[in-house]
Amino acid sequence: MTPAERRRAQVEDAFRVRFARVLDAPAAPDVVRCAEHLNATLDAYRYPVEKRTAMAVRLAERWPLLDLAEGDASLYDVAHAEHHADAVGEDYRFGWPSNISLDDVTATIDRGRTKEARAIADAMRNLPRWAARRWSGTGIATDGGLRLVSWSVVEAIEKRQEQGISSDDPAINGSVIVAEEDSPFDPRLAALVAWAAKVVEEDQRRALAFPVPARRAAHRAIDMLARSKAMCADERGPLVEHVREGGVRLIWDGTTSGPRYGFADLDMPMSMALGIKNELGAEGLRDYLILHRMAAAQGRTGSFRWTWEAHRHATRHATRVRASNTTDDEARDAVVRRIWKLARAQLHVEVEEGGRRAWQVVGKDMLVFVEGGVEKGGHIEGLILRLNPALYDGARKNVGRPYFTLLPEAVLDLPASALCLATLLVFRWRNRRDEGGVVELDEAALLRLMDETTLTASRHRTSATEKLHATLDQVATAMGNGFAWEPVEGGKYRITPPRFWVDAVVYRAAPVLPPMTRDAPSTGRQLVAWRETHGLTQARAALVLGVSVRTVSSAERAASAKLPRSFASVHWEAVRALART
Repeated sequence: MTPAERRRAQVEDAFRVRFARVLDAPAAPDVVRCAEHLNATLDAYRYPVEKRTAMAVRLAERWPLLDLAEGDASLYDVAHAEHHADAVGEDYRFGWPSNISLDDVTATIDRGRTKEARAIADAMRNLPRWAARRWSGTGIATDGGLRLVSWSVVEAIEKRQEQGISSDDPAINGSVIVAEEDSPFDPRLAALVAWAAKVVEEDQRRALAFPVPARRAAHRAIDMLARSKAMCADERGPLVEHVREGGVRLIWDGTTSGPRYGFADLDMPMSMALGIKNELGAEGLRDYLILHRMAAAQGRTGSFRWTWEAHRHATRHATRVRASNTTDDEARDAVVRRIWKLARAQLHVEVEEGGRRAWQVVGKDMLVFVEGGVEKGGHIEGLILRLNPALYDGARKNVGRPYFTLLPEAVLDLPASALCLATLLVFRWRNRRDEGGVVELDEAALLRLMDETTLTASRHRTSATEKLHATLDQVATAMGNGFAWEPVEGGKYRITPPRFWVDAVVYRAAPVLPPMTRDAPSTGRQLVAWRETHGLTQARAALVLGVSVRTVSSAERAASAKLPRSFASVHWEAVRALART
């Protein structure tokens, strides 16, 4: 199935779900025609393909059907049933979207960039500050194949929204705007399109998710080992003739002590996350995720600056420090020790036969490579870090074939069990992307992801189930809109990913990544002020920011110009501590 075919199928499936919700035994309404009409309308607004599918799936839930129902009795039945349910108070929400103003509609129509779109947008701007709400069904032909279309006018949108009054109120007077018959720029449709664009963006912005690479394997290493054609103990013969056992393993300080995770059972990033959790505990896994959050905020190149200040602000670390009676210095030193532990860990792909193990290191670095740092009073305050390029490749900015999963920032605040479960679930969802990310796992598997193996014994079954349900509820709060879990047949749980994740990973809408510091300088003049505030010379500022002295000097001379691209990956929040040393 091509990407275009997959996108069409996803929109058609959304219509099928909508129809099945209303009719007990739907007579197969023409979902293809509905999807084609919706997709053609979206095409007219020139939204990026990556965002269009996420919008289309949302719109399929609310797209008006009566205009399409001619000749399709089952489609008419769906439309009639939905509007009857809406009339008696059920939440089908077919009125004007409550979060969309007339200006939003006009701006959306402007995206069309055609003669018709420009004419309609200009007419909308010339309306009084009331909202065109309802079609009156009459029109007058004009030159150019356009129509002057009469719309009902009601009270101002802002006032009606504040009062919570529905859009089906009696009309007041007519107003005139320009539109073609069956135009994709019908303001009713434009309002829905504006709504879909806004909710997709808002869900991404609310999640503030950061990418975690999720490639199934480092292909070169696995191909070499799995085929077993080039691995030799020496020049005299093969080490492994046929692969019978193999997997990935984290090697800590050169010691082969951790468990090996099989090729078939788990993908490599999930295996690595489990290995980190087993060796460093949930806090070690949290630290590793915070490093990815920092990398995302600093340009998604894999190289970034770490400071304790930025680390502790990435999660509610201060709260946990107070709860555990640990000082800030002790907490910082514990995090630094775990980072150094990660800096001495390698990921191996290995196979085994006859008691002999063949292995190859994934990537050129350890999990984390430390390139430099700043100390004061025997305590590390800042580090320059680089994530293993082979492992981070799928999440890198502008990579040819991105392959990552998304984790919302709120997960970093979760307690240990919920953090582990949420982190490992996003990898499971990624492996089921073509099925919408939905997974079904039994209770024992979920408890293992939570690292609650002691609760799997039969005598603890009740407490295990209660613990699992409470943890899933915590994960639901962090994941946000759309996340759902429910028991299903066979003692399993069906877990559905949140809408922001589906939009970004399944439909490939662009995620909204964690922001840079809000007060970061953006011009040469602001850079001078920032440097002087921190008492830095140009040379010291260049060292702290990771650019050349000439770059700082030329940027400051162009006082009103935007900072050059060299500053794009600077994480200003993270360099504050470095600047003060």
